[in-house]
Amino acid sequence: MKKLVVCAVAVAVALVGCSQGERRVALVENGVAKCRVVLSDDASLPEKFGAKELAKYFSKATGCGELNGPYEIAIDCRDRRDGLDPWQEDEFEIDVGEKRMT
Repeated sequence: MKKLVVCAVAVAVALVGCSQGERRVALVENGVAKCRVVLSDDASLPEKFGAKELAKYFSKATGCGELNGPYEIAIDCRDRRDGLDPWQEDEFEIDVGEKRMT
């Protein structure tokens, strides 16, 4: 669970306007959320907790209120995409795409 909370805080702090090549992904613009936190239907309890914490602290850090924008921040801690060993504590991976961040 600690891993997920660290992931949530890192996303909230590090990605308030992450640059993707030449395209900018704005998560908040003029105090308005341009993103939302999403979970799979079968999300685990730690994923649900992390999503709730991410939304809470992202809102507090940016003053944007509810995260209800179109850009998805998906919380998914089941599989690594880099093919390495299973997750270790305090590890996370962020995949930033044009329409979604996982």
